[in-house]
Amino acid sequence: MRRARALGALAALALLAPGCAALSLEGSCPEAQAAARARGVEASCKVLGRPALLVEQAHAALARGDLETAYHHLALVHALHPDSAESREVFRLAARCFVESHFRHRTEPGSIWVSSEPVFMYRWLEQFFLDAEEFPQAQVEALFIGMHYGMFRDFLAHARSRKELSRWVIVARDDNGIIHSVSGERAGRGEARTSEVE
Repeated sequence: MRRARALGALAALALLAPGCAALSLEGSCPEAQAAARARGVEASCKVLGRPALLVEQAHAALARGDLETAYHHLALVHALHPDSAESREVFRLAARCFVESHFRHRTEPGSIWVSSEPVFMYRWLEQFFLDAEEFPQAQVEALFIGMHYGMFRDFLAHARSRKELSRWVIVARDDNGIIHSVSGERAGRGEARTSEVE
């Protein structure tokens, strides 16, 4: 419980990590290490500076059955190296780890899985919409299939204020509150920019 509160309090630092990383990875990396500690991960500058090593650490955690540590290593790939190929490659795995962790911890008071982490995942997903010609179906499905419908509503509220996301009409269908399909297309003139269908 104490660890969850501490992680929640430090979540803002982890969200700011991309800005910190530009400074920290040139020499010493105290900001990157602080971002890692905020995610409950202890890692050397060598690991934090190389997205491939963070991915290795994530796979090792998955092999041990430590889903949350795996997620946090994958999240650091994006937080510290948002423009890397690894950031794009590991999103779907991170999304599935997030969904599972969200369901495990969503009822805990102050849980990061319902406060800071959904917003982090929405912002990461948004990167796949930047100048996209086609709807990023695989990434959207990884984050929302099997998730409760309230999470999708929260995403739409986030999307309405985000330029790249608001250019799309995004629809999810659910069965008894659990999403079973998501689709999207570019909004036409005069159309609502984001929408939902229950």
